[in-house]
Amino acid sequence: MITLKELILNIGVLDEDLTIYVKQDEALSAQSELQLIKVPEDFDPAAFNGMAPLLDVWRASEVIEGKTRVKGVGSPSLEEKVNMFLEYIESGA
Repeated sequence: MITLKELILNIGVLDEDLTIYVKQDEALSAQSELQLIKVPEDFDPAAFNGMAPLLDVWRASEVIEGKTRVKGVGSPSLEEKVNMFLEYIESGA
């Protein structure tokens, strides 16, 4: 498991085909623990009881890049990137 902050820090080197899973019924924060899973075709969701899919890594990367452009932030800090990602998730997008 990694934290959301670690995910954002390393997003450029992660396999874009991985899916980000989060604990169900838990508010997402920079310290939230995430699981990165390459979902096979015969995937059994029951195997990840208590976890729910959030986004694919490629989508998370696009969210941060897009929010950076929209906000006009040249080189956002790690904290700014985490906040941009959380804003996107909280908006229900």
